[in-house]
Amino acid sequence: MIPILVAATAVIALAACSSGGATKNAGAAVGAPVSGGTMTIGIQDPPADLDPQTIGSFSEDFIKNNISDKLIYQNPKTMALEPWLATSWTKNDAYTEFVLKLRTDVTFSDGSALTPEVVKANLDMLAFGDDALGVPPQKGLLNGYVSTEVTGTDQITVKFSATNTGFLPALSGRPFGIVGAAMLKLSRQERAKPQNVVASGPFTIGEHVYQQSTTLKKRAGYAWAPESRAHKGEAYLDAVKIVVVPESGVRMGALQSGETDAITDVSPTDEKAVAAGGATILSRPIPGRAFSLDFNLHKAPSNDLAVRQAIQYGWDRDGLRKAVLTDSYKIASSIVPEVFPGYADLSSELKYDPAKSKQILDAAGWVPGPDGIRAKGGQKLSLEVQGNQSLVIFKPALEFVQANLRDVGIELKIKMVSAADWLAGDADPDPWWNINAYAGTGNDPSWLRSLYSPLAPANRLKINQDTPIRQQVTDLMDTLVAPLGDADRMAAVKKVQEEVISTYALSVPIFTTAQVAAASPKAQGLAYDSLSRLSLYDAWLAA
Repeated sequence: MIPILVAATAVIALAACSSGGATKNAGAAVGAPVSGGTMTIGIQDPPADLDPQTIGSFSEDFIKNNISDKLIYQNPKTMALEPWLATSWTKNDAYTEFVLKLRTDVTFSDGSALTPEVVKANLDMLAFGDDALGVPPQKGLLNGYVSTEVTGTDQITVKFSATNTGFLPALSGRPFGIVGAAMLKLSRQERAKPQNVVASGPFTIGEHVYQQSTTLKKRAGYAWAPESRAHKGEAYLDAVKIVVVPESGVRMGALQSGETDAITDVSPTDEKAVAAGGATILSRPIPGRAFSLDFNLHKAPSNDLAVRQAIQYGWDRDGLRKAVLTDSYKIASSIVPEVFPGYADLSSELKYDPAKSKQILDAAGWVPGPDGIRAKGGQKLSLEVQGNQSLVIFKPALEFVQANLRDVGIELKIKMVSAADWLAGDADPDPWWNINAYAGTGNDPSWLRSLYSPLAPANRLKINQDTPIRQQVTDLMDTLVAPLGDADRMAAVKKVQEEVISTYALSVPIFTTAQVAAASPKAQGLAYDSLSRLSLYDAWLAA
C-alpha cells in the first residue's frame, strides 16, 4: 500500500500550478465575518431533483453541494485532495484496492451516525444501483467496482477488478455526496424529493416551493468542515433563500434593487452593468470539458473526417472572443481548460483558416451549391446540432460559429434544448443530431474516458462496430485509466488531447466555460468549490 494521506499527487499538483486564482474580481471583505441573517440568491433554473447522488443542473448541484459532504475534499485553490469525511486513505500499486479511514463524529440531518456500514451502502448503491428502487448505477465513474468491505470500526476497503486511477478524485466530485441510511431505502422518485434528503452538510433543506424557491437552513452542530476552509464549526448564515428568476435582466434588476443579495448565471451582456452598479463579479472556470462540438461518428456527414476538419478551421476564434465572450471566458486552446490536470496548449492547432477549410472540402468532393451550401453525391453539407441551453452564453456562441461556417459552405441547424432533453438526446444510441454541443464538469483525466470511449456507457461519439477508428479510440482512451506514474500519465493525457483534436478531429473546442455570479457589497464570503458551484459555508452578511 502507498500512503497518500493528505497528499496531493503530482497529477493534482500540476493542476494546481495551472489553476491560477479561482475567483476573480472579488471585493474586499467588510470587517470580520458575523453570524446570523438570511441571504437571498437569485438563480436561473428551478431545481427539481436534489438527491446528492445524481448529476444535475448547475442550480441543482449548487444546492446539493451545500447540503451534503463527500469522503474527500478537493481544495478549489490548489485542486489537491484533502480529508473530509475520510481522514486518510491508501491504495495499492495497481489502483485496485483502496483503504479509507473515516471520521467518527459525523451525523446526518436525521441524527443517525456516519458509520463504515453506511459508507459501504452508499458506494454499493452508486456502483450497482437498485432495480427494485429504480436507482440507476454510476457505472462510468466506478468502472470495475467489485465491493466495499468494512475492515474496522472506522475503516472500509474498496476493491476493483481493474485499475481505477480516477476513484479517489471521483469521491470529491459529482455524484458522491454521502447520504444517510434512511435515504438509501427510498425509491428513485422519493429520493428526489427535497423533504426526503438525509445528508451531513452544513445546511439542510427547509421550505421548497416547486419552480419558485428553496430555503436552506443552517445545520446546528456542524463541526466537520475540511481543515482548509476559512472557518470551523457551523455556517455563518442562519438561512439562505434561493429564488428562481429565469430572466437574466430581471435577475440583474433584483440584485440592483436589493431584492437579492447575489445572483448566479450573469449574462455576458450584463457583466459590465452589474459591476458598474457596485456588485462584485465572481467568476471561475469550470473544470472538465470546454464547451465543444462533439461529432456523431456513425451518422453522415459528421462521420467524414474532412467535414470535421473543415469545421475546426472554419470559424473565427478572435471574432467570437470580441463579439460574444467577456473576460470571464477564454477561447479554448484544448478540449479541457487550464485548470484541468494534464492540460496541453494546442492553440497552434486551433486557428481560423477559411481558405484551408474550403480546400479540405474541395479535396473531399464537397462542391458549393446554388445557395452556397456544399453538397456531395446528392447530400447537402448540413449538420443538425443539439445545444445544451444550461448556460446563457452557449446559444450566441453557436450562432456565431454557424454564421462563419456558412461562409465556407457548411450549414448548421441549431436546436437548443433543456438539460433534461439534452440528457435524453445524449443517451440515445442513434440520436437525431450530428453535433452535440455541451460543456462538462470533471476533475480527473480518467473522466475524459467516460466522454470519448466507445466502451463508456454514454459513448458520446456514438462509435459503433462499423466505425473504422473504433479500436484506435478505445485504446487511446484506455491510457487514461492505466496505472501509470504521474509523468507518464500526464504524457498520456497530452496525447489524448492531441489525437482528439489533430488526428481524428473528434471534437472542436469553442471556449472554456465559467460560472459567473454577482454579489452585492452586503454578501460576503461567497466562493466557488472545486467544481465551480457557489459554496455557502463561509458566506455571511455585512451590516
